[in-house]
Amino acid sequence: MKRVIVQILPADESSSDQESIQPANGNETASGRNGQDADPGVRLEAVISLERARIVVDTMLDAGSFNGDDLADRMIDRLVQRELASDHSGHVFHRVISSVERALLRHAFAECDHIQTRTADRLGVNRNTIHKKLLKHELIQADEVEPAVTPRLAREEDVA
Repeated sequence: MKRVIVQILPADESSSDQESIQPANGNETASGRNGQDADPGVRLEAVISLERARIVVDTMLDAGSFNGDDLADRMIDRLVQRELASDHSGHVFHRVISSVERALLRHAFAECDHIQTRTADRLGVNRNTIHKKLLKHELIQADEVEPAVTPRLAREEDVA
């Protein structure tokens, strides 16, 4: 197991035009840079296997040279490679598709305020399909019913 510490610090104003990778000595603090009280940035710390540590470092170093779509494609490629290497049962396809589908549904459903009709519209699928898949992935309970939207009745002043 390896301890991986990823610290993302804001660049100095003078070096904003240049890209550089420098190893951190672990003693630098946000207020220690140029003697200014600066943005502390983000610090992530985890204990993971050596293989995963290498993947994290490779991904971090390569991320700057890819646009968002390329990075998403690389992450999907890594997921598929990992699943292919670890599963010889013949169920890789369904497990990978199910994992991606569940993540997509979970995020879209939350983004749409847990309203199935909005989620269906957002994803471009039928509302009944969304309902079945939310049940399948246990994102809703079987007895959960979406609140009915009552149509607004025409008032006299609207008609006139």
